[in-house]
Amino acid sequence: MNGHDLTIIAPLLVAIGTAVAILLVDLAMPGRRDAAIGVSLVGLAAVAAATLLASAWVDAGNDGAAFGGAYRLDALTTFLDLLFVSIAALTIVFAPDYLEPRGLPVAEFAVVLVFAMTGAMLLAASTDLLLLFLGLELMVLPGYLLAGYHKSDGYSTEGAIKYFLLGSFSSAIFLFGLAFVWGMTGTTTMMMSWAAISRFSPTTTARRPIGSSTVLVPSRATTPAIPPAVKWVSTISRSSTPSFTHSPAAAASSPRARRNRWGIRLAAIRAGT
Repeated sequence: MNGHDLTIIAPLLVAIGTAVAILLVDLAMPGRRDAAIGVSLVGLAAVAAATLLASAWVDAGNDGAAFGGAYRLDALTTFLDLLFVSIAALTIVFAPDYLEPRGLPVAEFAVVLVFAMTGAMLLAASTDLLLLFLGLELMVLPGYLLAGYHKSDGYSTEGAIKYFLLGSFSSAIFLFGLAFVWGMTGTTTMMMSWAAISRFSPTTTARRPIGSSTVLVPSRATTPAIPPAVKWVSTISRSSTPSFTHSPAAAASSPRARRNRWGIRLAAIRAGT
């Protein structure tokens, strides 16, 4: 890690710092809703500013890749990061109308939401399958908490259990398919994986990428709520729990958009998104 890498991931670091700041403010002033919301909005504004500054730094001619190309900051990453910040800010502003009448804490909700946003930002910038998996898990693990945040509501608890069970199985299957891709290509980089897969013979070895994508197809349906995994989203909607349920679909679309932009046709990534 060097100064270049830190500059590229600055928005991600500011987002993590925002979540920590909200937690510390709540520890110092428990039950102060306005303080938690104020710190949240100021921190999200700082994330948006850091995103724009980092994007301008890349547009000035600097390389947008970090950590050996596993993390990339480009126009798509900037757009999605700003989208996630906007969603999180609006959710935090309107969430107290739901949380306070039910006696649910606002600060803890904001902390979990910002951590979920951090996972979505990491996923949006990932160009490596391992980093893609880490971003997905960092996004969906707080999602389990958000789904079951209203513990006394039956729909909220049911949706959280469904989400947790589907997500746990899908993550394991996704790792299994990722191991197939790595075993076939010898790399987890998306571009290099597709380049290696494209060299396979169309007769015998063509079954290998098809088999790996078959493993990955059902594994990632849970995150963007593709049927039948959409059942957990409908349950949460009935409980009216404010959450980050629709942002995973936007975050998971970033590898597919990069594939179209760069000419990537990796079947595993298309199935995963």
